[in-house]
Amino acid sequence: MSTSLLVSHEVVIHAAPEKVWEVLIHPHFIRQWDDVPEDFGQAPLTLGSVMEWPAMPN
Repeated sequence: MSTSLLVSHEVVIHAAPEKVWEVLIHPHFIRQWDDVPEDFGQAPLTLGSVMEWPAMPN
């Protein structure tokens, strides 16, 4: 059985939309604001990209 998780949060950012988008899709920036798996890669995220973290041991 698969369970979906949806997280929603709103924040106001005083920057040009294209600059914000760059920070959201490029791994170089993502690593600065999120803990990503070691094998996360270097390619920018694209439509349909999937970000998966290994399951945490109990």
